[in-house]
Amino acid sequence: MGKNDAKYDQGKIRPSLVPVSLIEAVAEVREYGAKKYGDTENWRNVDHQRYVDALYRHWLSYVNGERTDAESGLPTLWHVACNVAFLIEMDKQKYFPKNGNTGACRFSQNEIDIAKHYREKGYSRIINYGPGRCRVYRASDGALCDLEAGMFACIQEKGSMMLLDIIEEASKSE
Repeated sequence: MGKNDAKYDQGKIRPSLVPVSLIEAVAEVREYGAKKYGDTENWRNVDHQRYVDALYRHWLSYVNGERTDAESGLPTLWHVACNVAFLIEMDKQKYFPKNGNTGACRFSQNEIDIAKHYREKGYSRIINYGPGRCRVYRASDGALCDLEAGMFACIQEKGSMMLLDIIEEASKSE
């Protein structure tokens, strides 16, 4: 092999190591969800805990011998894999944001104060539902409250984040 033929891949991930069947399984469940909910990205607006609960429900169904999900007709393990994929993506956004995990807080003092204010009122999550458009969500009654345009711009479009995580991130960077 000549010098120009060299390819330096040390330290890079190898997606080809992931079984194609896993990718296809998650894609099938995502297709089902897109048809059911009419939106391919609606999963980003769902509370993390709901995916944890769904994961447990599907896993327990599998452990109890149910190999096919009654509602979708798809294999139960495929739903487990899809819920794990959602949780991995949510954790990735939380712990490894696109701007890098530098240890510095990504939020302005005004955003931190707003997070604390709504947290005290029982709201749990900030949801970004489009460019510059955010609202806070209270799980106890489903209440939504729109925030000032442009707030929490570091939360990816159609992403979400727990208010408590914002407050904790701010306290760690002080």
